[in-house]
Amino acid sequence: MHVAVRAILMSLIALALQGCSVVEPTAASKALLAPLAVSSDAITLEVFSVPVPRGEEQVAALWKLVDEQSLPAELRQRLDRNGFRAGVLGPTIPAELAEVLKVTEKRVEEGQEFKMNLDPEATVNLRLVHAKAGKRVEVAIPETREHLQLLETTGGEVGGKTYTQAECRLGLRANYESEGRVRLEIVPEVHHGVFQSRMRGNDGMMMFTQERPKRVFDELQMTPQLGPGQMILLAARSDRPASVGYHFFHDTRGDRPVMMLWVIRIARGTHDSAFFEKPADDGLSTVSNDIEE
Repeated sequence: MHVAVRAILMSLIALALQGCSVVEPTAASKALLAPLAVSSDAITLEVFSVPVPRGEEQVAALWKLVDEQSLPAELRQRLDRNGFRAGVLGPTIPAELAEVLKVTEKRVEEGQEFKMNLDPEATVNLRLVHAKAGKRVEVAIPETREHLQLLETTGGEVGGKTYTQAECRLGLRANYESEGRVRLEIVPEVHHGVFQSRMRGNDGMMMFTQERPKRVFDELQMTPQLGPGQMILLAARSDRPASVGYHFFHDTRGDRPVMMLWVIRIARGTHDSAFFEKPADDGLSTVSNDIEE
């Protein structure tokens, strides 16, 4: 009994020594990045999400710096028709983006969660996704809609469909390319409906899983090649209400919808920049095996 009590006390002391502060902002808003250490076989993605008021002049100036031409012309047309806006930026972080993300020199202590707020109003979120090359992971957009009505444009034809208990996700897969570059695959998905039992085979064994139907927008898959520190920006077009992009990048939980800007950045080990002085906990996002429609 004494040994157990002593172990509990030691654990509490260790937690107290770590402290409860997640970030320590300083006045230097332009000194953004410090080293991040990751395992040699992992690719680390930093995924930011931040609300942006519609018509924000600063965001309009930011998009002028984004290379939207880095995506194929045919893909840009499909993204545009479905309400998406995307492009590549970096590795230099412009002041316009630093201000939107409210990035300062912040310290995240070792052992903190891999999802955290970066500003006092808790409006800017960062998720660290550490995954092996070629391994599919997902980032869920934190809102489940009872009824999601989408206007989908496929092959030049516009059609509407309603999904129940719907959740928007981004399927991600990263692979190393030459000269230290990373090929990032981004696929929008809508997971919906109730869970269903399904039998799957794995290493010669059969097992039952609980899965949901999902709509995978393969026609909107983006495959940018990014160098260390480069990032892809994702947002909705303001002139495409009810489109796929609108629902992916608008937060509708408040009194009125708020446009969201998402930034997915390639963070590397060694001395490349990341937003921490110490490594955050290693962890994978959930890998889905939901039923594809």
